[in-house]
Amino acid sequence: MNNKIKIILIIIISFIWGILIYQNSLGSIIKHIDTNNVHVQSNHGVRVPTQSIIKKDIVKQYFIAKYNNLYALQIRIGNYGRVNTSTLCLLIKNTNTNNILYSKCQNSVNFVNNALYKMKFNNQPNSKNQKFLLKIFSTNGTSTNSVALWSFTNTNHKNNKLYINNKLQKNNLDIIQTYNNNYSFSQSLKVIYQKLYQKNPYFFKGRYIYLIVLLYPATLFILLTIFEFLFLYKKSIKNIIITNLIIGILLFSINYYVHGVQNLSIPNVTIVTPQ
Repeated sequence: MNNKIKIILIIIISFIWGILIYQNSLGSIIKHIDTNNVHVQSNHGVRVPTQSIIKKDIVKQYFIAKYNNLYALQIRIGNYGRVNTSTLCLLIKNTNTNNILYSKCQNSVNFVNNALYKMKFNNQPNSKNQKFLLKIFSTNGTSTNSVALWSFTNTNHKNNKLYINNKLQKNNLDIIQTYNNNYSFSQSLKVIYQKLYQKNPYFFKGRYIYLIVLLYPATLFILLTIFEFLFLYKKSIKNIIITNLIIGILLFSINYYVHGVQNLSIPNVTIVTPQ
């Protein structure tokens, strides 16, 4: 086989390896970001308990969605460190369309003290700038058998209003709006860049894994391409194929390890935006 065909073959093989390396390293973290969420939280002021939700109490939290693709709300609930058995009902409604997105009543014993409770519903692709209502009430709560809602002080404004028994409050409930991310490739790289160069006196704190994931595919591809041309160029097609099979096994072993490191070391990459 002439040298021109060998060069073309090695270039094709290197190109295929480059795609596989990308998909199993940098592509993996891009995908991780793409399928991740944007969280929006009212995190100004001081977190305080609002009040016990007893029978006949009606809590209404209105908010304007900041992005498209709203698909969940999380709300912080306190149980006073006791076992409550009252029924708490939660309803989420799009006030622009009057569609009820979520409606569920459940025993308060299911709520973990001071933890976030997540309510998922069908993705709302056009949710940006639309108004939503979170309604909370209890069918049988009492002062000794009820849960409380947490809120942030001084967060009420035109887009977010909290009413308790039709009375406007100064606070807003401690809720988190959760949106599906639809980042483009360039936006995903920007998020990684921001993670790498966020203001932090300790440069490698929380960043080393991103450096590994960014440098690993480029370095590996360059080394592999050099190896192909230096050591396989003069070999037969049979030796080129066998050697690349061995390289493949090694690459997937390394990628398996990198994936394990990612899963252990990288929490969900999120953007938390104040309401």
